[in-house]
Amino acid sequence: MLLTGFTLGITAGAVSMVPGGLGIQDGSMAGLYALLGVPLQKAVLASILFRLVYYLVPYLVSLIFYGRLLRQVGRTNTPIQLVEER
Repeated sequence: MLLTGFTLGITAGAVSMVPGGLGIQDGSMAGLYALLGVPLQKAVLASILFRLVYYLVPYLVSLIFYGRLLRQVGRTNTPIQLVEER
């Protein structure tokens, strides 16, 4: 049930042609969970939690890598060179 609601909700958001599937993905995911027998309040909570995890987990992981990068640059005391100089 979890996988079905998740997959069909993501698909509806992608097919809708709305940038990021905002609203379409969340509404269809909550609606599908409700149709599959999950109480509506829990279905809405599941779609909100999905959005939070979808955006916050990659952000928090990137902060870890960014912190390591800053420590490395601080130790070498050289600026980061993003584009090769010619």
